[in-house]
Amino acid sequence: ILYSFSGNSLIKNNNSDVATGDGKIEGIVEEIDVDVDKYTECIADNSYEDEIEKDTSDGQASGITGTPGFIVGKLGSDGKVEGVLISGAQPFSAFKEALDKQLDGSGEKTANVNIDDDPILGNKDKAKVAIVEFSDFECPYCQKFHDETYDQIVSEYIDNDKAIYVYRDFPLDFHNPKATEAAVAANCVREVAGDEKFYEFSKIYYSRTNSNGEGL
Repeated sequence: ILYSFSGNSLIKNNNSDVATGDGKIEGIVEEIDVDVDKYTECIADNSYEDEIEKDTSDGQASGITGTPGFIVGKLGSDGKVEGVLISGAQPFSAFKEALDKQLDGSGEKTANVNIDDDPILGNKDKAKVAIVEFSDFECPYCQKFHDETYDQIVSEYIDNDKAIYVYRDFPLDFHNPKATEAAVAANCVREVAGDEKFYEFSKIYYSRTNSNGEGL
């Protein structure tokens, strides 16, 4: 199950590229002990719209047509990931099969993408494969994946340095402005406090959002 992409991923307005004044989002920022003043400064700077659009463009070029979408493959020293595309909120077994094949060298190389400069979970120096997720914070099927499958992938492949996890933004226009608000917020959390806090924020957001563009 996945949501398909349609139109532009960002909502533009006359004053700024995206409004990010959701007090409930700021509540999560406080909850995970991120400096709220620095976070607020980042939000006011509005510097992540181009990065989010680049993520979406790179995803489309790699064959991503909806959310969640994943490229699972061998991780090169140049940050390029060559492997297979997994579409939708698939069960852990689908990821396990793809990851094990990439690890033992028997996996196909039918899709590729670069990890770019996006948030990484895991040890990049030791991992041989990568899972690159293109996702929408307001997509209910992305939420389903994060609620039901993500933790098992982390415990069985990330925590033991077999793989790294990379999150790239792919907000869908019909989930905006909330989807992009959350994406900008997550990126600002990362800017202020690093990759681990990004993933901590993401986990809480997915667990609490009403999804479908309704926000927290």
